[in-house]
Amino acid sequence: MSLTDSDIRNPSVEDFLASAAEAPAGGLFGFPWLNRDLEWLFVLRVLRSIAQGYLGIIVPLYMAILGYNAVALGSMLAVSAIAAAGISTATGLLADRFGRKNFLAVISLLIAAGSVGFGLANSLAWLIIWGAIGSVGRGGAM
Repeated sequence: MSLTDSDIRNPSVEDFLASAAEAPAGGLFGFPWLNRDLEWLFVLRVLRSIAQGYLGIIVPLYMAILGYNAVALGSMLAVSAIAAAGISTATGLLADRFGRKNFLAVISLLIAAGSVGFGLANSLAWLIIWGAIGSVGRGGAM
């Protein structure tokens, strides 16, 4: 049996949509418990993890461009890690009491504020403060 050109063709948009319509119930991965909200939560978590990965590369380069040495970078990372560890515990306890959705919104705002402040900081003290504020958000999002 030989394959013809019609057997080996690029799928069209119609083929893609038809196959999506035949996808198993349960969302993105075919699990029945995976509803639309959980799909978005997973997608956003992946995007947040990608951003975290980039920060591990960008922050040391940014601080080197600003003229800070490894001790300054280590100090900023240590304060950020302590802040993230402390807030992740507090967030878990408070989110049970006041609602997880509210905390996810606040945490996202803290990450954004920390990023903007870090980019605008003009001294090591402000870099450490804004790094800690941004890591508070990242720690609470864990």
